[in-house]
Amino acid sequence: MDFDRNSMTVPVQSSDYTKKFLQKDSNPTTMEVVTQTNAVKSPTDSPATTKLVYTVEEIARMLAISLRSAYNL
Repeated sequence: MDFDRNSMTVPVQSSDYTKKFLQKDSNPTTMEVVTQTNAVKSPTDSPATTKLVYTVEEIARMLAISLRSAYNL
């Protein structure tokens, strides 16, 4: 049995994802110039640090993926 591969294809309707807005952080971080004097400054003197621990729900929201996909990361 010979099948024509072109007759077996199904057209796929794709969504336009370019119009979706990305979520912006309300507190954007800025880069700091590191010099010899401020390279050894105390962590208590530094400004507020960024959050290093996120929940699965927060990661899923930030990456715009499902919770199931986020659990697999």
